[in-house]
Amino acid sequence: MIPLLVSMSVQGIDKQFEGKRVLYVDSYHPAYESSQIKNAAAREILTTAGVELRFLYMDTKRNSAPAFGREAGERVWDEIKGWNPDLLIAADDATVKYLVQPRLRDAALPVVFIGVNADASVYGVALRQHDETSGGGPYRDAHRGSDALCGGSPHWLADG
Repeated sequence: MIPLLVSMSVQGIDKQFEGKRVLYVDSYHPAYESSQIKNAAAREILTTAGVELRFLYMDTKRNSAPAFGREAGERVWDEIKGWNPDLLIAADDATVKYLVQPRLRDAALPVVFIGVNADASVYGVALRQHDETSGGGPYRDAHRGSDALCGGSPHWLADG
């Protein structure tokens, strides 16, 4: 995550995204250490760039029941419809499983994936080219998220 955000900063995101709304949806909770690190980096770079940044937490680390995850995904979906962000950052697997896959895979909202461990097929989706979605797992392809934010060619989408 940190190399991705540094890359975004270096590539000029500060000018391209000024005044835009970015919704960062975290699968976990604000006190989770991994979330704190990723979210602090995103906050520093994106708010410095003039982006209006909002964080939502699904809390699926402490509440792993599928019914809870589905309800959390629906709460986030309601927030998306009400706030109308320009970009969604989907952090970690539960965000893909309970939000992106059921609600956003065919939406026009650009989605950047961060920290997704499982192959997209685990969520009943396949990888394909798409104009609105990009991202990478926690250990590989970190440059893909910066492509989407900085105007490059996005690389993959969860698609059914």
